[in-house]
Formats: sequence, C-alpha cells, structure tokens
Amino acid sequence: MLSTTEQLLVPENFIRATRDSGYKSFGAAIAELLDNSFQALALTAWIEIRRESNNQHELIISVADDGEGMNLDIRASTTNALRPKPTADMH
Repeated sequence: MLSTTEQLLVPENFIRATRDSGYKSFGAAIAELLDNSFQALALTAWIEIRRESNNQHELIISVADDGEGMNLDIRASTTNALRPKPTADMH
C-alpha cells in the first residue's frame, strides 16, 4: 500500500516544478537537499565542497546521505521529468 505522501505526490510534476521555480539562494538549495535526506530517514548526511585542481574558479558540491532513497518507479519519473520535452512541429 502506498503512503499518503506517495499517493499525493506526482514525482514528475514535483521535479519539474522544483526545477522551474529555482532557489532564492545557495543556502536554500543546500537546505532543501538536507531536508530531503532526513525525510528519507537518513541518520547522516554529508556535504562535500571541493575545488578542481585544474580550475580554481569551479567548485564541486555534493550532498549524500544514508537514507532509504527512491523506489524504481519514482526514480524513473524524476529522470523523465528532467529530460527536455519535444516541441511542437513549427511549420
């Protein structure tokens, strides 16, 4: 049986809305990722910020956790939401 959250959430629409809405700040984006981690029942979340040795102006930021993650159906929906949608034929 699906939880109430899974029944109400349409992953593809959620991902698209989140992507299109943007974040007001870098901190807000990181806070959202950490919130997602703990909603997935993570006990620990890691944030790594590093600089590429060959490009001193580029930072690489990663957030990882030990949470439960997404099931295969939700993961497939979110991946599809990030792909560009085909545009109508413009003749």
